[in-house]
Amino acid sequence: MVEVAKFALVILKLKMRNILVLITTFLLCLPGLAQNESPGRGLVVAKGQKEGQYFVSWRLLKSDPQDAPFTLLRDGKVYQRNITGATSLVVEGTPASRWQVIGAGENVPCKAVLPWTQPYLTLHVTPPPAVEGDKGSWAYTANDCSIGDVDGDGQYELFLKWSPTNERDNSGDGYTGNVFISCYKLDMENPQNDPRCLWTINLGENIRAGAHYTQFMVADFDGDGRAEMMCKTAPGTLDGKGAFVSQAATDPSIRSVDNNKDWRNDHGRVCGGQEYLTVFSGLDGHAIHTVFYEPNRDGTVGGAADGHLDWNVPATGKKLVDNGQHGNRGERYLACVAYLDGMDKNPDAVFFRGYYTYAFGWAVSFDGKKIHTKWLHESWNTKTYCVTDAAGHKTTYTAAPPTSGRGSATLFGNGNHNLAVGDVDGDGRDEIIWGSAALDGDGRLLYATGYGHGDAVHLADLDPSRPGLEVFDVHESHHTDSWDVHDARTGEILLHGRDNDDDNGRGLTAQVDSATKAYYFWSACDPDIRSAANGNVVSEARASMNFRIYWDGDLQDELQDGVNIQKWTPEGRHTLGIWGEIKDETPTYVSGITKEGRHRPGSGKVYGFMRPSQSFRGYGNPASNNWTKSNPCLQCDLFGDWREELIYRDATDPSILYIYMSQIPTTHRMVTLLQDHMYRMGIAWQNVAYNQPPYK
Repeated sequence: MVEVAKFALVILKLKMRNILVLITTFLLCLPGLAQNESPGRGLVVAKGQKEGQYFVSWRLLKSDPQDAPFTLLRDGKVYQRNITGATSLVVEGTPASRWQVIGAGENVPCKAVLPWTQPYLTLHVTPPPAVEGDKGSWAYTANDCSIGDVDGDGQYELFLKWSPTNERDNSGDGYTGNVFISCYKLDMENPQNDPRCLWTINLGENIRAGAHYTQFMVADFDGDGRAEMMCKTAPGTLDGKGAFVSQAATDPSIRSVDNNKDWRNDHGRVCGGQEYLTVFSGLDGHAIHTVFYEPNRDGTVGGAADGHLDWNVPATGKKLVDNGQHGNRGERYLACVAYLDGMDKNPDAVFFRGYYTYAFGWAVSFDGKKIHTKWLHESWNTKTYCVTDAAGHKTTYTAAPPTSGRGSATLFGNGNHNLAVGDVDGDGRDEIIWGSAALDGDGRLLYATGYGHGDAVHLADLDPSRPGLEVFDVHESHHTDSWDVHDARTGEILLHGRDNDDDNGRGLTAQVDSATKAYYFWSACDPDIRSAANGNVVSEARASMNFRIYWDGDLQDELQDGVNIQKWTPEGRHTLGIWGEIKDETPTYVSGITKEGRHRPGSGKVYGFMRPSQSFRGYGNPASNNWTKSNPCLQCDLFGDWREELIYRDATDPSILYIYMSQIPTTHRMVTLLQDHMYRMGIAWQNVAYNQPPYK
């Protein structure tokens, strides 16, 4: 309490504009807050660049003193004492050497680990069998991943979505194969052993396969120290024990459903039948509880929809009916994990439906036995919205005008293909950045910018010279600004681009320049590199627009795109491999309208882009996912020091996954990113629709 009192006295002496930021930082540093996880040391040892050389890396935890000395052991004997610098170093050993690390004040070292036999880790997994049937033929490839500690041992398990090769975007007709989700336990003590599949869930014929249909949220929702998974399910979904998820319901109308009925229409779209939300045990995959998904396709609660709601007309005025037969806009889903009640409470899951027109947000909690509704947000038009609380009381609100001065003032029409989560107002609870609008933790609208639909949204402290967080949003909607930077708490427009007559489909922000603390940003229709502090163009050197990543050991972001890591400079960029820069790079410049160089409206100029060396080709045969999105299965600080790892599938063999980590020496020591709250939430939502990178 004395320390708390001292902190309060310091706050009284500070300028008012900084109080919210400092309170938030203080709360996130308190023990026991931020998330119900206790990660271990995460020690890994990878084969190094030279014979007999290995790269050892482990986690600095929030509970460690910043200058805590570590001792590294090889085969039970001290290899190096008093390591107070970076929590990674190059060592000498053999393939049979067993390595351990022990921190100051710890009585025993971590469990001994064997080295990786290669500079990267190869995982052998078993995909679902290929199918030859009357609806077509397809095989399976590894797609999005997430992580969670399902048994409470401090090591994260891997959740993997298996996508059929005939998956479809919502805009296209066609039958798809079933979607599967598997959970794997990695053997990090002996990485030569294949991961053990704990369970596999079959989502069934009534969940269509594609980027917008299945968002799977992994977290310890009930606070028992073990992670669960929640996702949308349907009649016919089988849990990890082979039982229908309908049998985990308490509602008799769900329990009595016909699980053998195929609700797909002649266009291959699922436009009928009941819709569910199920929470699964992370340990064995059994369905713990199943409830009706809220709302259904008609925007009503409970039961099956009849398909009367037209999701298209209110936004465009076109006569096309997007209802029970078309199944497009009403089948666009987003989801996230958020601490809606505070960082010292259990996390919740929030599921969204629709963003081009009608938009709904549904927050649920899980008490270990049942799913409970916290609130349901409904935006039926551009002016008003309503929120139903946990007791069933509905309140209608008139929204404030959009902060851009035009467009929708509610969630209606303002959603993106992705979202972000963070405590943007300093109240100790999470808010949800939903694209051109944001929700408070109680389901009420925080603000709307009114810029409409977009493909990419990024939440970070883009301008450290001003208090709080900022949002960089890229807009797909025509006849609006092509991008904007706004205050994450208030929605105040800080910067905005020119009117856009094109689909500005991609954009990125990253802290790439050591000369400034401000982030830079750029987008497909406006590819010049600009400062988030003032919007000024700082460079015309092209940059990829996919993910930012910590890779080379400095405190700036590198750029990840496809199977490449690039270091951006004001003069250009170069490609980084596992050990650093690829020296023999021969750049190839390609002209055309691409995801990296779009035709700038009104300029008549076509920008080219550099096709870089393939950073990880030759180290396995990795491939990225989701067509032009070119994202990895997962980017995450999985283990080792604070740098991030990448998981890719093999380009031709669906039974192989790869994990890559940087072996570039660093002088910086940082707490594992998984104990940064906003970053950890970013890992949870990374698999949502068009994957976007996490930020701390």
